[in-house]
Amino acid sequence: MVKERPFLEDGSQFGVSRTQFRRLRKAEKRELMLHWFHANYEDPAENTPFENAEGGYQYIWGGPYEARDELYAMFGDIVPEGLIDDVTQEIEQHGTFDWAPVQKGDDYEPVDQDENVPANLDIYLDEPSQRYGSPEELDARKQALAAIERLEKVIDKRRSIGIGHNQPPEPVEEGPDEPEVREAVQELKLEFKTQSPDIATIKKWARRLRDVLVVAGKWAGKKLDKAADSAMAVIGTGAGGYVLSQYVPPIHHAFETIINWLEIAAKTIF
Repeated sequence: MVKERPFLEDGSQFGVSRTQFRRLRKAEKRELMLHWFHANYEDPAENTPFENAEGGYQYIWGGPYEARDELYAMFGDIVPEGLIDDVTQEIEQHGTFDWAPVQKGDDYEPVDQDENVPANLDIYLDEPSQRYGSPEELDARKQALAAIERLEKVIDKRRSIGIGHNQPPEPVEEGPDEPEVREAVQELKLEFKTQSPDIATIKKWARRLRDVLVVAGKWAGKKLDKAADSAMAVIGTGAGGYVLSQYVPPIHHAFETIINWLEIAAKTIF
């Protein structure tokens, strides 16, 4: 089973639960919101590759993200919008409006087919568990939807960059299939926004994300030297290389949040 994580990590042993956060004073909430944001997002100048020929920063681990959107996704149902606006203004006070995700350990490593096979969806039944509809499940549902919407932004960002490009990519073996990912993202987003997401439907479209991760792992194993991942992501190796570097980390993150939701929402065969 996936170990449950607290609503907020604050450096303590147990973190901060949603209930504890609700009971805090406004100033304490503000401080924790700032801490959470800067623990998860950074100025792209810190680690994001920059390439003039490709139009600037290359958000190979997802992004760019807007502070208000991310704060609202995390705290929108438990704090007033005015507090979100105040924290956003403080975050953006030095002129940074586009943010990149902070890399944490191996979170953003390419998926390795031999060592890190994506979780098997077949262990989850289509029947809801006793925890379906609980605050814990609703929070996991919210996190999954936020990750899916972030993946959608990565897709939309790449499409906008590609429009009008007058240099056709070199022919290479394909990486992840963009239309397949886009369709799955749209269907998952719609289902997670319903009042009672259907487990079978979520599994159906999550399976497509899993298939992409498996293919990407095999493709990466043949095409990439891990020591040169960042350089490849900037200069690319044609269409497939660019899609791989852009999509795999946010797909992996979205898939993991779906697995976390299924662990709570669905009965399992064990």
